[in-house]
Amino acid sequence: MVQIMKTDFFVGIYEVNHSDCYQFLQTLIDRHLPRISEHFKSEGIVPEMFSKSWLLTAFSTVLPLRLVLRIWDIMMANSWTILMQVTLALLDAHTDALLEQSQDEILSHLGLRHVPENSYNDEAIILKAHSFDVP
Repeated sequence: MVQIMKTDFFVGIYEVNHSDCYQFLQTLIDRHLPRISEHFKSEGIVPEMFSKSWLLTAFSTVLPLRLVLRIWDIMMANSWTILMQVTLALLDAHTDALLEQSQDEILSHLGLRHVPENSYNDEAIILKAHSFDVP
């Protein structure tokens, strides 16, 4: 694992300008999830507020291990863009609840807690993630 982490692929992830990464994520949310985008803007929420731990840990701190491993497999085989796609898929999966919540409730909803094992249909999250075009 240490050798894998030393590859250019992984070193490059952590050399990315993080503010550019969050701006890119905001652009994706604007494009693919306009209702969420508008609500987040009205509540003063920016991607850094909820996605930092998701992206820096490649979801290992919040999603069930079986789903995390699928995401990592895709990331290693294809590209880091799966992290952005899964972020969009998770926001999409929670759209109804998020649109009814205030800033504090949204941040709590998307917070740093590990979700229970049966909270997500892994296949549905992966299929939805792949439905988002991330250049």
